[in-house]
Amino acid sequence: MPPIRVMIVDDHELVRRGLRAVLEAQDDLEVVGEASNGDRAVPVAEETQPDVMLLDMRMPGMGGVEVCQAVRQCCPDTAVLVLTSFDDDDDVFGVLSAGASGYILKDISPDSLVQSIRAAADGQDRISPSHRQRNQVSAPCRTCRL
Repeated sequence: MPPIRVMIVDDHELVRRGLRAVLEAQDDLEVVGEASNGDRAVPVAEETQPDVMLLDMRMPGMGGVEVCQAVRQCCPDTAVLVLTSFDDDDDVFGVLSAGASGYILKDISPDSLVQSIRAAADGQDRISPSHRQRNQVSAPCRTCRL
């Protein structure tokens, strides 16, 4: 089975390098591209056609919602998994409404991140446990995407 192709979009180089190290330690994941801001994310996604995009929510240039909308149009087979430090209901709703496959926080363990990427590549939604508890959501809702 071919590896899951992952693209990393985050404005912090240290975060991108750390994510790359975690992902490249997995036999079934391959990092195929990176972008340091929202404006670069869409052309890199078009060029690399990743299976999963790890997307920071707040960056210079286009924000997470705009990047997600653009990627869903140009790369409809790419699952967008938001990985951020912001657990704001408006951000979660906005990006999920834009077509993201999930919204997870950067305090996630490396193993849970890898599981979330595999789930996103398999078409499953992922929501941060803290957001799910706060909003009393027990399972992803396909209608409202929460």
